[in-house]
Amino acid sequence: MNAHVGRAFERIALVRLSAIGDVVMALPALEALRLAHPQAHIAWVVEKRASNVLLGHPSLDEIIEFPRLRTIRKESRWGFLAAAASLLQLRRELRKRRFDVALDFQGNLKSGLCTWATGAPLRIGYPRSVCREPNWLFTNHRVDLNGQELHRMQSDLLVAAAAGAEPYHLRPKVAFSDQDRVPGDQCIQGDSAFDRHQVLLHPGTSDFMPHKRWPLNNYARLGEHLYRTKNVRLLLSWGPGEQSMVADLASELSSLGVPSEVIPDTPSMKSLGYLMSKCHLVVGSDTGPVHLAVALGVPVITLLGPGDPRHYHPFGHPDRAFYRRVACSPCRHRTCAPRDCMSGIEPHTVAEKAVQILESITLRSPGS
Repeated sequence: MNAHVGRAFERIALVRLSAIGDVVMALPALEALRLAHPQAHIAWVVEKRASNVLLGHPSLDEIIEFPRLRTIRKESRWGFLAAAASLLQLRRELRKRRFDVALDFQGNLKSGLCTWATGAPLRIGYPRSVCREPNWLFTNHRVDLNGQELHRMQSDLLVAAAAGAEPYHLRPKVAFSDQDRVPGDQCIQGDSAFDRHQVLLHPGTSDFMPHKRWPLNNYARLGEHLYRTKNVRLLLSWGPGEQSMVADLASELSSLGVPSEVIPDTPSMKSLGYLMSKCHLVVGSDTGPVHLAVALGVPVITLLGPGDPRHYHPFGHPDRAFYRRVACSPCRHRTCAPRDCMSGIEPHTVAEKAVQILESITLRSPGS
């Protein structure tokens, strides 16, 4: 698998444009590449909306923003020309950097074009059998996964191994600024971190994948169970446009006699991740903040409906992924009316696992 062991690459381009959770899951591959090539210049090509977790990363020398392309419609000649112009400009910028290897962790047409645009003589990616769209046309070394159904972190590590890295998982680094820490330190401070478990519920997902959301009444039933049995402090987190969602959840919990707290505004993904890192347990769906919590070493329960648990479970803890297989599972659709795969995940089974996790965590004593 290590096709280029011993070769010292000087300029490395990583291509993982989106989504936030997938960028997070590629971070161990970055760590492995940095260990293998400590003197190399490593750049990451990423879309702006997924770039926040990379800011200030100690193993990364450069972040290159992939331009937002207009939707290309057959009837829109100008849209096509604008997208082509953006790609040509990106190609010029990438080729100035003279990369000697590019690694495509995404496997779709857009990432393939970006990998080709680097001009790197060695372009590593996934085999045709697992790529979406004709991505494989733009790489010249394709990693053989031997038909294995691997966690996304593991498969990305195998791509990195083709550039000489050791395919071992290392907990990724995230560079938190003082500003990133403010909401978390305001929310969880002093003795409140000692006398009760802090459990955070994250009911939202991106607007692109609303069918990944677990019903709010299920979150409320879970929260009620944890409050009654473990007297936990319930925190409700939210992202852009999700204030009304968590307000509804807080109202539903209140109607059950369960107190909860909506977290303060976290202006960036890293600030939300830092707040999550101070919790004892995070529960949420297959979404960026939840994957970031996993990467930061927080105990996480992931509610997977459309996503394949073999690829997206909390790494190292497949038992913490809840998944109800239905006839169409897994799927990549962006809309689904029934959402049977999500609504069928029973709160009481999630609660049992949550209690088990909390009972394994000893609360610290003040001053320890």
